[in-house]
Amino acid sequence: MIKMMLSVLGIFLLASSTQAVLVAQYDYTSSLGADPTTQGWTYLKNATNAFLGGYDASIYYPGQSGWRIVDGTNTGYAYYQITLTDDQTEAMKTGFSVSWSFKLDATAWKNDGTGSVANYYLPPNQSRQGNNGLWIETAGENSFRYYIVATADASGNLAIYDGSVTHVLTSGGGNNGYDTLYTVTVDYDGTNAVLSYGSSTYTLTKQATFGNNRVLFGAHTSGGQGSVVYHAVSFIPEPTTMVLLGLGGLLLRRRQA
Repeated sequence: MIKMMLSVLGIFLLASSTQAVLVAQYDYTSSLGADPTTQGWTYLKNATNAFLGGYDASIYYPGQSGWRIVDGTNTGYAYYQITLTDDQTEAMKTGFSVSWSFKLDATAWKNDGTGSVANYYLPPNQSRQGNNGLWIETAGENSFRYYIVATADASGNLAIYDGSVTHVLTSGGGNNGYDTLYTVTVDYDGTNAVLSYGSSTYTLTKQATFGNNRVLFGAHTSGGQGSVVYHAVSFIPEPTTMVLLGLGGLLLRRRQA
């Protein structure tokens, strides 16, 4: 009997996995509606400007789709934000995955769809396309800030600017306006964040924190301007596997590959 009990205890293993729960997501095709505020995002902007704001591109551009956000001024911002809970913040510090699908916009329009400036972001003015993207910020111990911005230049190159380094993704691809849907992903392992596009990878620069626990997307203050059409964004903490061994009650936590 004792031998049998030891045998049973010896093979007893309880394993459970925490699920990868989205801390924030935007999907233009969501049944909740195309406006990010219907999907849990808070809209923030700091100025009144006819070329500053976010709106459904399909309303003004038949046959096109996506949530269009434009800076409109080099002193303004328009973005959508979700504040992270303490638990979400700690999970993001352990590791996260981000996916972002977007299209560059080649022109500047007022937020009522009028007053267009044709080819505003095409050569020779491509450098104006330089401040639309994602921000991931945490505060406290092991904090970080990642700044991921879609940019384009006068040659039509599409790149990601991380606050310090410009990582060129395509050659001559940045002048396609609404014609090309780009998807980039970022994976953070607790130390480094690596952006992937196609078969290429780029290690991103970790910036100093500003004391916020939040994720956001939109058009932000910078020396340039910009207009990007957002199709989908997701922020996911990296899941862990929790393994409980019956003998001694040993609890192990292992990050999934």
